[in-house]
Amino acid sequence: MNPTKEKMLVAVIDILGFSNLLLQDVDKAYADYESIVSMVNQATKIELLRGWVPNDSDSDFHRIAIETIFSDSIFLFLNIEGLCDKMYPLIEELRNNDEKMKQGLPTEKIVTEESMLLIGVSMFLMSLKNIMQTSIRKQIPLRGACAFGEMVVNREKGFFIGKPVLDAVMLEQAQDWLGFSIHPSCSSVPLFSHMLSRNGDPWLRKYSPPLKRKYKVEISFALNWITGKTGAIDNSLINSLHLMRDNCDEKCETELLKYDNTLSFVNNVNSIIG
Repeated sequence: MNPTKEKMLVAVIDILGFSNLLLQDVDKAYADYESIVSMVNQATKIELLRGWVPNDSDSDFHRIAIETIFSDSIFLFLNIEGLCDKMYPLIEELRNNDEKMKQGLPTEKIVTEESMLLIGVSMFLMSLKNIMQTSIRKQIPLRGACAFGEMVVNREKGFFIGKPVLDAVMLEQAQDWLGFSIHPSCSSVPLFSHMLSRNGDPWLRKYSPPLKRKYKVEISFALNWITGKTGAIDNSLINSLHLMRDNCDEKCETELLKYDNTLSFVNNVNSIIG
């Protein structure tokens, strides 16, 4: 199979403190690793995101993103140019389902390329949100970033090469919290900037994430993983965050700062939604 050039959203997710955990408790490291891989597999299944089951039984229609794992980092790839074919079976299901369409999706019933793109990207973001929420409940610290651009892809060999991977990795490593930042390149995704700036959007917030060092561009948006399906703060996630912070060594100020920065984001979201 020859390589192809594809416009892709790329997300990188890193398990924080995994190297130290390996040295201290390899059994727990393995259990956490297995748990993360399982939650990623579950979160990217389309039918589990909203309960929609396409008529087409082809399993390719049941997963919103391609995933690959390298050590303690997980990469997710979404080809936005292939979304129309992938999403059409879902759109057919949605046309006569007003109730589910109200849950953060376009309310118009007309099937358009734009609406399919918007729903597909929304599902990708909701996958990331589900992964973050599940990891916090399991008290496994994660950090991630999302970027966009042209990739050179060879699916047969599992090759995904391009600047978006570099952008996502560098942004992920620059952050100083448990969270998920959106790289400015994502504004080039059709309708993505509209989704980011939309008032009341349940999964994205205008927020400058805390960085360990100066980053080359301004980061203005973050994934809003702290709210539940109703848009309200999920208190169980806050409780888990406090437990994770309490389990940190009080002498390790850098670790404590990560959790304090994360709780600052929670307070910011809480102040906005009241």
